Amino acid sequence: IRHNGHNGPMKEKPSQRMSGRVEEPPGSELLDLVIDLDWDGVVEHAKRHPEDARWEDGDSGETPLYAACSQNPPVRVVQALVQACPAACGVQTRNRDTPLHVACKWRANAEILQCLVNVKVSDAPIINMNAVLQPSKWGKTPLHALAESMDNPNNHDSPQEHWEKAQILLKAATLRQGSLLALQMVTPYHLKSTRNQLPHPTHSVSTNSNVNCDCEDQSMGNNRTMIISRSEEEENWLALHAAVGLSTLMLPHSVATTAMTCRNTVKTTECPKQIFELALNMCPHEAAMCNATSQHPLHLACASGSPYMIRELLVLYPEAARTRDDHHRFALHWACATTVRRHRSGH
Repeated sequence: IRHNGHNGPMKEKPSQRMSGRVEEPPGSELLDLVIDLDWDGVVEHAKRHPEDARWEDGDSGETPLYAACSQNPPVRVVQALVQACPAACGVQTRNRDTPLHVACKWRANAEILQCLVNVKVSDAPIINMNAVLQPSKWGKTPLHALAESMDNPNNHDSPQEHWEKAQILLKAATLRQGSLLALQMVTPYHLKSTRNQLPHPTHSVSTNSNVNCDCEDQSMGNNRTMIISRSEEEENWLALHAAVGLSTLMLPHSVATTAMTCRNTVKTTECPKQIFELALNMCPHEAAMCNATSQHPLHLACASGSPYMIRELLVLYPEAARTRDDHHRFALHWACATTVRRHRSGH
């Protein structure tokens, strides 16, 4: 007999009896298997009873996927649960956190984060961007959870492993339809010749330092517009710009509405300090590179109003303060505009 959090078994509806088809309501058996850490049982049960992946605990609001992500399970377990119920990736608990929050908090590996971010619905990949920027009850996004886990003394991941996870979240937040052009990167023509002269990390890091910009060139006066495809956009993505520019993103309505009700509503999307420092250490050469609108990371830092980021970027590449973007603005223009905007809004 299958139950659904009620006293007594679920009854068939008349319409179901007449059609000869009984739609099983979600039961708690899958969640019980997750709690028992029976990973083989979870995978098998998710295939036989995918409806149980929709189960939500009545007290906490946790789903089987949420509970599994807190245990750093094998990747195949998360894949099976996501395949059974892709919508579970975005289900929030009573604390308004998601499986991605808890996966970052409990040091799940990068493959699990990728599985939660790039959800496949009917074999079509969908970027779970809302979950990446979704603040919890305390205003923490999955990036904040990842940053806090990095400070955990029991976390023995290498900086490269931390960076691999951070890039997954940063890409999901910035490489999407409708995101700001400031975060869809392409190196402008006047920086091509200086790329090989920029300082690179001393450790082994996978970077796209030799990106081909074979894009369509449209001249409009002195401005050159580059039209790039989705694959080229991902290839030319700049991590440091993405980290610095997070707070300049326009939140989706559903996420913005939740952010307004958080206990900590200040800079919900600002990049955590640990993630910014990681990006700075892994990609210092990107401080001298521009995005599609000819902005250095310094321009974005001034637009976000982060004194710490501005100071660090000025030390790394002071020349950025003397360059104009496609709006003919120096970084100082953005800093002044941000200061005025905050003054008017009372911040």
